[in-house]
Amino acid sequence: MNCIEFRHQLLTDPRCNVDDFHQHRDTCAACDRESMQVLQLEDKLLKSFSVTPPDGLKARIILAQTLNDEKNRGKFQPQWLAAAAMMVLVIGLTGWFGLQWTNQQGGISNLQTAVLNHITDELNHLHEDNNVQTADISNLLAPFGARLEGNPGQVNYLGRCNIRKQSGIHLVVPGYKGSVTVLLMPGEFINAAVDVNSSRFSGRIIPTDYGSIAVVGEHGEMLDNISDNFIRNIHWTS
Repeated sequence: MNCIEFRHQLLTDPRCNVDDFHQHRDTCAACDRESMQVLQLEDKLLKSFSVTPPDGLKARIILAQTLNDEKNRGKFQPQWLAAAAMMVLVIGLTGWFGLQWTNQQGGISNLQTAVLNHITDELNHLHEDNNVQTADISNLLAPFGARLEGNPGQVNYLGRCNIRKQSGIHLVVPGYKGSVTVLLMPGEFINAAVDVNSSRFSGRIIPTDYGSIAVVGEHGEMLDNISDNFIRNIHWTS
């Protein structure tokens, strides 16, 4: 089973028990992340639509329907039941969309903080000069379902890291004012580019097809060419 077949099956039945489905998920990091996101969304939807009826509601419905039948025998009118069902649906959807909006806004802020904290916690990487080879970058990209298609330029540090709960790739490249941190963050989806700033660093988190990329350097650093270079030269196949 390839990535396209896996994702088609994932959208059809997220809890599929076919062996090929499980084997592909266990060996493909990108599809494994996609599976977790779909399952999390499904759980949120189920919780949003799970409404506990108040005590005695069943008895009151039966009583009201009985009285209505006596009053309008032969002219059954279920409009109020339909209206009640619609109200439950509206309440559930309103709560779910409200939750998604809150998570999106809080998620972006948390991601900005996580990026800056990660760079601050690993300041030692800014001083490394390992002359990373393109083959090393390709080897680290492969488990993520990505490949290097061009020359990313000089890379002084390369390593796998965790940003929040997602696994990503940490690179350090030279800039005009000092070392620049590049964080490839698969699964960290945002709607639009956002700035990150601290007392020392500034940069941007940019949305991509696979998640996002953070490029952060000293204040006043020229970052556009660096981000464009990595976005252009790394191809995500899944």
